[in-house]
Amino acid sequence: MACPLRMARRYQDARDLLGLARRYDIEIVHAHDVWLAAYARLVARRLNIAYAVHVRGPLSRHDIRKHRLAQADAVIAVARRYADDLVAGGVPPERVHLIDDAVDLTIFDPALAHAGHYRVPDGAKIVIGFVGRICAEKMVREFLEIIARLPFEACARSRVLIAGECSERRHAEAVRATMAALDLTADVQFVGRVPASSMPEFLAGIDLLVTLSGGSAMFEAMAMGKPVLSIRADGRHSVHTPHEEAALCVDTFDPSACAQELARLISDDQLRLRLGRAGRARVEGHLSLGTMVKKTLDVYDRLAATTV
Repeated sequence: MACPLRMARRYQDARDLLGLARRYDIEIVHAHDVWLAAYARLVARRLNIAYAVHVRGPLSRHDIRKHRLAQADAVIAVARRYADDLVAGGVPPERVHLIDDAVDLTIFDPALAHAGHYRVPDGAKIVIGFVGRICAEKMVREFLEIIARLPFEACARSRVLIAGECSERRHAEAVRATMAALDLTADVQFVGRVPASSMPEFLAGIDLLVTLSGGSAMFEAMAMGKPVLSIRADGRHSVHTPHEEAALCVDTFDPSACAQELARLISDDQLRLRLGRAGRARVEGHLSLGTMVKKTLDVYDRLAATTV
């Protein structure tokens, strides 16, 4: 049961938003995440205007029903798999728009960013990067299992940097225990939370990125010219990481299979260089701020046209 005080605050927030929308004669409401969908729906229905909801992560059919996304005039998904799930969950296809999160190429620029203190002192090592909160959803323990399966030569040639804040103390302890059990303590370094302003510096300090959940860090690494190993058991990789073209993709969480592909990246300097360049070009061509803004404005124009 919801807390009465919390519910009262929500009603007050809704009234405040409605007053703000009326004061500025708002024509379109855009909720930047699903947890704000109810507020956007209320304001839009009271003022008889259109509203859009941004979907930035995976949603179940229950989530889609809970947030009444089928009622939204537009739903913006940041990944193809999220768009497909929305349609499968009952959102009319014509209301679903795929607009990837953009990368600021003026900040994530390999020509400007320097590794700084994130670079491992031993310059002969290949530095493997991993970005994500220390929680079950980011699969840090599974990542460590992959590192433990690397062939001896690849393991001896590499070091691991894990960037992410500890959001679940018990899980962080389990991660530490896994690392000790796998005898990885000397090879893996946790650097904690990396502020957004320091992410270009962190990515400049690695030689490749491994991700088990995709996300913006993957595209930022590509913008920095770093090759990416994308691992997804469901095979639903980003459209911007075509296998062997702009990244390496593995369709399983099997540690041995993943370690085999990771070992390829570690041992093949030319492969890393080729994928890094292709990844940068992919981001420049499809994931710039200008591209995101144009696609978003196109959605606004369509919504505005339906409410005239």
